[in-house]
Amino acid sequence: MNDLRFDENLRSRAVFILSSAHSGSTWIGYVLGSTPQSAFLGEYSRAWDDRMRVPCTLCACRGLEVCEVLHGIESRPAEEAFALAATRTKKRVLVDNSKQIDWTRKFLCSGHLDVRVIHVVKDPRSWFASVRRRHGWPVADAMAIWCKENLEMRSLVRTRGESGLTVCYDLLANMPRRQFSRLFGFCGLPYSDAALQYWSVEHHGFAANGASDALVKSAASKVLPGHFATGDDAFYQQNSRRQFRDDRWRIELTPEETAAIRHHPEVRVLLSRLGFRMTRSGMQPLPWWSRLGSPWRSPPEVWPSAAG
Repeated sequence: MNDLRFDENLRSRAVFILSSAHSGSTWIGYVLGSTPQSAFLGEYSRAWDDRMRVPCTLCACRGLEVCEVLHGIESRPAEEAFALAATRTKKRVLVDNSKQIDWTRKFLCSGHLDVRVIHVVKDPRSWFASVRRRHGWPVADAMAIWCKENLEMRSLVRTRGESGLTVCYDLLANMPRRQFSRLFGFCGLPYSDAALQYWSVEHHGFAANGASDALVKSAASKVLPGHFATGDDAFYQQNSRRQFRDDRWRIELTPEETAAIRHHPEVRVLLSRLGFRMTRSGMQPLPWWSRLGSPWRSPPEVWPSAAG
């Protein structure tokens, strides 16, 4: 494993998390950024977007107008984003869940960065329950969006070879120790169970949704930032500062909606190519050689079954 102690003469490692919204990327980013060698930057691209810029959640909770660590970075060119973050945080591995393909592409050919790309897939039934709860989308429209976004992310990950990986939120939530230990290895990080309690670590970045609820409650100040919004406050308050899996789709979706998603032809094909399938019990990994549209000699994009 590479020596990840901070050294200004060594390349930093940027870990980009791609996913559809409401797929668990913030939680995964917090966990990956909770080691002595790593930092979670949240949706880092927001700093360079006047319309989307938000304060650092932790510092805003403390009543500070600017971030103690990342203050002023928006005044520098975006190309310097990760060099700045490495210098400010003194961490070698920088985790970004901006979830934007164009933002990720800016840094793929950077000679100063070792880039890793993670594509996070969530059970489409659970994802649909999340977006319907917030936006009221019908099944057909939601699944069209899900397919388009995840197909584009898959295409990018496939170009990355061994520096790209597809993972499943549901498997990570079901078996966090086993699955995260593999994900940490992909990022070049040593795994520790302590990282799962990410709220015990200071995180300076731009993330303010459900997974940040635990961080807000851990802050020394009780000031609630104006930009903080989970879209589902009661649920996250109930599950704050503990491990959980969001399975509400089982009771929220009608049998017709569940069947429409499970038997949706484009969803089934895309999931198979990503290495997963939906079952009544949840998401399951496929053997890598059985994925649709892939020669059996192709290298795996996803981990083997947990039973393997």
